[in-house]
Amino acid sequence: MRCSSTRSSAGRTWPRASRPATRAGRLRACLARSLAGAELEHACEFLGELVRARTGEPSVQLREARERPVLMDDQLRLAFETFVRAVSAERPLLIVLEDLHWGDRPSVRFIGHALEFVDDRALLVLALARPEVHEVFPRLWSAAAPEHVALGPLSAAACAELARGALPDADERAVAAMVERSGGNAFFLEELVRAAHAAMERGGVAAAAAEDLPATVVAMVQSRLEALESGARRVLRAGSVYGGSFWLGGGRRGARAAGRRRVGRRARRA
Repeated sequence: MRCSSTRSSAGRTWPRASRPATRAGRLRACLARSLAGAELEHACEFLGELVRARTGEPSVQLREARERPVLMDDQLRLAFETFVRAVSAERPLLIVLEDLHWGDRPSVRFIGHALEFVDDRALLVLALARPEVHEVFPRLWSAAAPEHVALGPLSAAACAELARGALPDADERAVAAMVERSGGNAFFLEELVRAAHAAMERGGVAAAAAEDLPATVVAMVQSRLEALESGARRVLRAGSVYGGSFWLGGGRRGARAAGRRRVGRRARRA
């Protein structure tokens, strides 16, 4: 289990690429604000296992858990619950989960347990997701009676304000096209603004005219892929067989099978 949502709720404030020792130090500093003694050591060790912040010799308890997945799940849940209990007893706790539709079931289950056992404390979980989250996680946290807020599309005025704020020198035709083609979709608008900015950097304000903007999300993705060097595109093509995301090792194996080299550098650049 390696869900960014659980890592965030455990106090992750470090870059993903930082060293384990650095992550471990920051995790301990975060947990030490609310935990001490044996509880602190247990939470540091098992939440450190979760966020890949392992340092030093593992305890007997951790070694046993590594050999028994069910035991590991229990210990991870206990460490997370201990942390949530301690923090919520001191002050209101807000857990923000982004892109929950990409979350994993154990992490979602941890949050569900937290919502059940701290019902008398100030705990708020704000989960942001696409509509398909209800297909991925049917009856999500139903025992906690969650409130669902469906966000509609951005208004034309809001889209125009965002586009002008990001590109104050953009041609008005380009702004109008971005507003129309985004359809109020914030993600698509962001990508359109990115494309217009790149066009302006290449050829000035006039280059961001309406006809230069991709007409669909698919065209947007294609234009971004075409802007990559050929080696990076080969790596992405090799990794795409795994689905929407892939590990560097998987991309390496796929590219090696196709006779490609220097995958590591290209994958990071992509």
